[in-house]
Amino acid sequence: MPDEFPTLEAVAALGVLALLIRTLLVANETKVLPPFAAELTRMLRTGDRSAALAACSTPDAPALGRVARELISHVGDPPYAEEAAFELQHEQRELEQDLARRGESGRARDLIVLAVLLGAMAFAALSRLPVSSWFQGLAGAASLLLVVGYVMRSRLRQVERLEFVRIGDALAESLARAPHVTSGRPSLHSIDGGCTACGENVFLMARDAALGSSLPALGIHELRICKNCGLVTGQAQDPGALAKAALEELSVPLDLDSEASSDDTEHDG
Repeated sequence: MPDEFPTLEAVAALGVLALLIRTLLVANETKVLPPFAAELTRMLRTGDRSAALAACSTPDAPALGRVARELISHVGDPPYAEEAAFELQHEQRELEQDLARRGESGRARDLIVLAVLLGAMAFAALSRLPVSSWFQGLAGAASLLLVVGYVMRSRLRQVERLEFVRIGDALAESLARAPHVTSGRPSLHSIDGGCTACGENVFLMARDAALGSSLPALGIHELRICKNCGLVTGQAQDPGALAKAALEELSVPLDLDSEASSDDTEHDG
């Protein structure tokens, strides 16, 4: 006895309903992003950081709100260190890449579901399975919604990126106007050029909290680590502490050959 309940049609109808709701949510998020970012940049330019963090929790812009909250939290409260602007730019690039990866992941899922759905429709047609025209129509509607969703996700990604750049610019302006801590020692960011070993120009900064107690006691408060090859550059600020420390002394003879090759291995400290 054949099953009288239209199982395939019911599943297809639920799928169409879910895709329709998803499409409406993406459309609404794309619409609310510009005013959300405009209000957030206004708060940041006026220095109202706590209100900006609270605004990032809006459910209407979950992805942009999340990365904006992480960016604002990363900057922290004033006064700021001299290298705060550099760290802000680095964190913003990292969050932009994360936002792009999430967008690509969503579009890839849409394409996979669309391929599976079109394959099922083709199999049903070629195998002459007893499916109703309702199923074919609902499957076609679901395929159309997947295509529309893919295009809308791409547009959403473009708007997210544009508005996130604006939020980052507003935060940079706020940071530039805020009081800064003037360090008595030179910052490693003032060292010109890239890594002397591999030429990389992106570095990781290790400061007091990551150096433990031994290195700061010697006047070493920050180390610059090449992100590509791991070459470490630093400078000790307390020669007296170095003289008192139980450190092994290494004397290296200088000649023309060693001077010619010293550019590849020279380090501070």
